[in-house]
Amino acid sequence: MTHPREWHEERRRGIGASDVAAVLGISPWKSPAQVWRDKVTPLPDDYVEPPTHLKLWLGTRLEEVIAELYTADTGINLRRPPGAYWHRNGVMFANLDFIRLNHSGHVEAKVASFGEAWGEPGTDEVPKHYYPQVQAQLACRPAEYAEMAVLWHGQEFRRYPVPMDDDYVADLDEYLTSWWNQYVVGEVEPPLTAMDIGEVKRRFPRDDETEMVATPEQTLTVDELRLARVATKAAERVEGDIEVAIRAAMGTAAKLVGPGFNITYRTSKPSTSVSWEQVAAAWRSAITDARLMPLEQQAAFLDGLDLDAVESIYTATKEGSRVFRPTWKEHKG
Repeated sequence: MTHPREWHEERRRGIGASDVAAVLGISPWKSPAQVWRDKVTPLPDDYVEPPTHLKLWLGTRLEEVIAELYTADTGINLRRPPGAYWHRNGVMFANLDFIRLNHSGHVEAKVASFGEAWGEPGTDEVPKHYYPQVQAQLACRPAEYAEMAVLWHGQEFRRYPVPMDDDYVADLDEYLTSWWNQYVVGEVEPPLTAMDIGEVKRRFPRDDETEMVATPEQTLTVDELRLARVATKAAERVEGDIEVAIRAAMGTAAKLVGPGFNITYRTSKPSTSVSWEQVAAAWRSAITDARLMPLEQQAAFLDGLDLDAVESIYTATKEGSRVFRPTWKEHKG
């Protein structure tokens, strides 16, 4: 979907619901500083919307399919809203996917991605980066609850009702307003995070061969880095010990199920690989041998060559290994 310039200009005037997880520092895709740069950087006169990544493009195209599935499941018709809904604080706004006709609340359409923590259908156990998005939407267009309509890996349709949490919304209102005034209005870049490593490399691609003496603040930061690395190594050792204990306890079992978690320990399918370099060498050798034969024998020899047979000689089968995959149901954050 291509958005007009006006749509992008409006998004620069506030914090959209889809920005909220990033501002809170829990988005898997964007950092607070990246949101800040989007808000404070004017669009060039010749701005052209960049191409959408395939995943986002498919998600947008599938929204109408998800809406049809929702109507088929509930009997409630949906329609696109006319525009953005703004919160009274003048900072927070929401572009909703669909509103429910003759019913309160709205529907947010999602395509489930691998690695996201979704609970059982009918609960409000949604991935932690989606929860603040829905709460921000409810803050801008109040209702008792909103629903997340999910196409589950292309195989199943699911619904997740998310009730409006008044206390959570009040906290969002306070935090986002403060963040906007401090960083966007104040024109101060938020602290960078690990997600901003690309920006740091872009700003400082090379050194200038100088040496600097650490300030007290920098010394404190370096100490924090050292402690973080020590803690990470210790945690990795503990994690490894615990994982081995669980694997041993599972023995030959393929799955371990418990309250709020499940662990699969399944053997993957065998894989095959062909050494095409060896196949090519063998084929080339056979062709060379044919050229040394009398002409009357070459045709018969070449007709007798069997590529499938040569391929099978250089095909190796590798047994599958057992893959340990724990998953947890994440609570709203």
